[in-house]
Amino acid sequence: MFEQQAQDAAEDDDLAGGIFDQDLEEQRLTAGELDAQHLDSEEVRISTQPQVYDEEEKRQLNEIKAKLGSVQRDKLKPLTSSDWKVDMARNASLGLLQGTTVVDASVARCAAFNMHKTERDTKKVVVSAFNGHRFMYKAVVDYKIAGIAPRVFAWMAVWEWENDDDLVVAYEPFVPGSSTILVLLQKLPPLEDGVPQTRVTYTQQTGANNKVPKTLADRFAAAQLRPLCEMREALDQSEKIDGDKRLEFEEMVRAHNQPYTEEELEVIEKGQDLHELFEGEKGKVVRLPSSLATAKVAYKKGERKAYGWATTTVRAR
Repeated sequence: MFEQQAQDAAEDDDLAGGIFDQDLEEQRLTAGELDAQHLDSEEVRISTQPQVYDEEEKRQLNEIKAKLGSVQRDKLKPLTSSDWKVDMARNASLGLLQGTTVVDASVARCAAFNMHKTERDTKKVVVSAFNGHRFMYKAVVDYKIAGIAPRVFAWMAVWEWENDDDLVVAYEPFVPGSSTILVLLQKLPPLEDGVPQTRVTYTQQTGANNKVPKTLADRFAAAQLRPLCEMREALDQSEKIDGDKRLEFEEMVRAHNQPYTEEELEVIEKGQDLHELFEGEKGKVVRLPSSLATAKVAYKKGERKAYGWATTTVRAR
């Protein structure tokens, strides 16, 4: 009996040690790595797990889709966006805001980020999940605009696949003054290198208590559409996309063995002739922010337009 107890105790120690090691490993992970892990698991869940909706959830989805799903963009006035890749517009008289962008991620990952961010950003929001597709979202939002105090908002949010490619998230206001929001995620063809693409359209109708001075209306509206910018920036894969394009161009240059036409050779010769303007002490040196680069400006005799020249050393494989 005592031998069995000793064996059980040893096994418990091993188990505890394993859990302890796992906790240490999790502590070593950065917040970004934990975020990525959670996004991965949520993306799989949203993509694969079937959902069953009750009558109240169906009512919320249908009403908000009917209310905001057919907003015509040509009826909205363009807004100045802080992100040039996010198109923003509004209709002040109707309290309508709309933002559209393309995100470098799958529909399910965009949806996961939409819910995941509300869980991680604990300084501003509190989330209570009712099931796999319905949750309460409470937020204290500071628009950082003089004269506009931080405001408390609350929504009941429900997401649903419209078809095999498109997903919607419907936010119904839970307290007076909160906005009604519809997020539409539409699958687009992937890029040549396989990076998935999703068009995200964020449509919002502000509550009656959200009136702000006309002088601040545009800034207030753009701030309310900021979550769309945050999604695009967080899931952006421009570095990978641009890197693949550069590698493709590099390989094309290395393998190039085609002859040049007379016109192309003439262009090259003219370019080489321009270098003579800057040889030796010719040309006026232009100061640059980086000490690793040198630039000059020069003029051809009889011409008023200036020519520029610059050189630097690039460290690349």
